[in-house]
Amino acid sequence: PQYLLLLANIYAQLGRNFERTESIRKAADEFETLLAADPTNVEIRINYSKILFDLDRVSQSEEVLLEGLKVNADSQLRRAIASFYVLRFKRGRQRASVDDETLLGLLRKAIEHDSGYLAAFESLIRFYRTNPVQETRTAILALLHDVVSKKDFGIAHLSLSSIYLLESETTKSNFHLQKAFEVDSSFAAIANNFAWMLAHEDVPDLERAYVIAAEVVKKNPNDGRFRDTLATILMKQQKSAQALVEFQQALPTANNRSEIHQKMASIYRELGKSELAVFHEEQADAN
Repeated sequence: PQYLLLLANIYAQLGRNFERTESIRKAADEFETLLAADPTNVEIRINYSKILFDLDRVSQSEEVLLEGLKVNADSQLRRAIASFYVLRFKRGRQRASVDDETLLGLLRKAIEHDSGYLAAFESLIRFYRTNPVQETRTAILALLHDVVSKKDFGIAHLSLSSIYLLESETTKSNFHLQKAFEVDSSFAAIANNFAWMLAHEDVPDLERAYVIAAEVVKKNPNDGRFRDTLATILMKQQKSAQALVEFQQALPTANNRSEIHQKMASIYRELGKSELAVFHEEQADAN
């Protein structure tokens, strides 16, 4: 089946859609035969399900995955099931006919099968942020509170923190961020946000914030978000030279380049380097 899928990709590049679809269908038949011979093979089951989904045989794709739980309920399969429901959620959002309750139900199923699947929680936050219906927003919050009431999951607490921050409910946001850090301080996004919180409290703990942020950057050196946090903490510590180095390294992969340029401009103005300050102000406007 792998060769048939490779052939399908070649047909797709050539614009020969009929042949592409036929190759995928043949691959599905091959995977079905392989799975029947070895129903405990998780890799075959997942690949077969993906092909069925690609062929828009969604119900059958789901059935293949859920049947696998009866014979081999390992973490790889649970992650695949969670991914399946997130994909259905994303496809459903593109179709106006799918109601919010159904969409939220898909994310609930994703979390039920894999409570550590970051993509499911990211989809929940995005769903909350872009959905104007208060009833749906309330249901999203209820789902997250239900998750943490059963067991303290760091990602769920982080999601609640992010949502409450969107609503400017700082106290609730900080509470859930603190809980997230207590549960899973090794998770980079949690540690990064917690370091940011420590640095921006009314009475900031810059030393602790720096230690946490530096460790996150050490483990994730190519993530601009984390370098921005570390640089901002260094800036607050009046360590201008070190902050500028971190800001510069954050720029290529950061999503908030305009803000970073503004911070760099501020530092250069304090250092009396007006030309560099103007340059970064212009870059901030351009981004």
